[in-house]
Amino acid sequence: MKKTLETFFNWLDSYLNFEKTPVKNIFWLDTMKYICEKLGNPQDDFKTVHIAGSKGKGSVAVMTAAILEHSGFKTGLYTSPHITDFRERICTPSGFFSDEIYEQSAIQIMECLNSIPQETLPGQRKPTWFEIVTAYAFLCFKNAGCTHAVIETGLGGRLDSTNIIKSSVTVLTRIELEHTEFLGNTVEKIAYEKAGIIKNKTPAVILDQNKKVLDVFRLKAEAEEAPVYISSKQGNVTASDFVQDGYSFYMPVTIKCSLYDRPITASLRLLGKYQGENALLASIAAKLLEKEITAENTAEGLSAAFLPGRFEIIKNPFADVPVILDGAHTVNSISFSIETLRSVFTKHPRHLLFGCAADKDVEDMSDFFQEEFSEVTVTKPGNVKSCNISRICTAFEKKEIDFILTEDFSKAIPAAIKNAARQNAVLLVTGSFYLVCEVKKTLGTLLEIPQVIS
Repeated sequence: MKKTLETFFNWLDSYLNFEKTPVKNIFWLDTMKYICEKLGNPQDDFKTVHIAGSKGKGSVAVMTAAILEHSGFKTGLYTSPHITDFRERICTPSGFFSDEIYEQSAIQIMECLNSIPQETLPGQRKPTWFEIVTAYAFLCFKNAGCTHAVIETGLGGRLDSTNIIKSSVTVLTRIELEHTEFLGNTVEKIAYEKAGIIKNKTPAVILDQNKKVLDVFRLKAEAEEAPVYISSKQGNVTASDFVQDGYSFYMPVTIKCSLYDRPITASLRLLGKYQGENALLASIAAKLLEKEITAENTAEGLSAAFLPGRFEIIKNPFADVPVILDGAHTVNSISFSIETLRSVFTKHPRHLLFGCAADKDVEDMSDFFQEEFSEVTVTKPGNVKSCNISRICTAFEKKEIDFILTEDFSKAIPAAIKNAARQNAVLLVTGSFYLVCEVKKTLGTLLEIPQVIS
């Protein structure tokens, strides 16, 4: 298994990885269609829920998949990015597939693509890393015998590699300004790209939000004759205060949804008041897909759903205080992260370890850090994405946020962890999933957690 996947990852690295090297004008669907046809169209072997949005799509994806799994359906889950293990992208809502599935699928896709002369590919274009990984996910789900799969888009929706699936339900989460150089510089333009996943006569579950965004979604749904289910029209969520159980926290919620015959009472492991609205979206999507799903199934699935790097709480190895890992990298997600931090941890001082990619809106993000932390460390979020460290420093200085600058993340991370322990402070790590990944690797080493597939 290990040798086969190492060969697979090395082979993958010869293809353009947009996550590491963003490039414009590389989005199209004809290459994906061509590859999947050569593979026998594995994406057609299972029912799918397709999810797009700026915020919450990963949480909605894992919640929906967990509901399906707890309803007795063998369910695959495709999300991105991964934190420490590549298999996090392609798995079940409760864990990984067997080694044989990953190995079999890797061999199949390498043999298939290696046999295709580049001049026969659409436009003679070499496929991208994400296109190959997406096709690989479809193969894994088919080989594992999945009856259902929940698919999260990578970037946008209309031209995203995942958008060749014949979805049974589509879900659109909250929209905000993100990836503006690729998706457009207004929420309407971004909504247009996300709305591209809406399929003909296929139910579209949409989070109630900005009217400008909803108008774009409704227009696309009308053109596709797709039934629209606006979340607030279908039900509501009541969330209670966070509850601590040992070193874990959960959030009790009650969901009243017109599609169910009784209220859904769940204990969410994904923390944050906004996770209640994500739970409602997932409940609607799962029920529209399979009408026999019960409130009990849904409650069990929602209570089990978990994603690493989304307000994930890990013990600081040097003290009895937590390190919070949250890959929030947009203004709204940072806002929600700080709100959740305030609600969950009220008794300890708070420290911040922050780093973000060069294209993020650090000026507006920094608003939420003012007078919030007793110590702030700024660093680069690893070596994968470019980082404008001087821009971060300027933004923090303008907001009069005192900070320690340690550009080398390999030094900043252990220092921030140890400083938080010495001061008995909660450490929030945020701004980038890549920074979260590096911190989790460091914590794994400090806690002697076995390292997994990268």
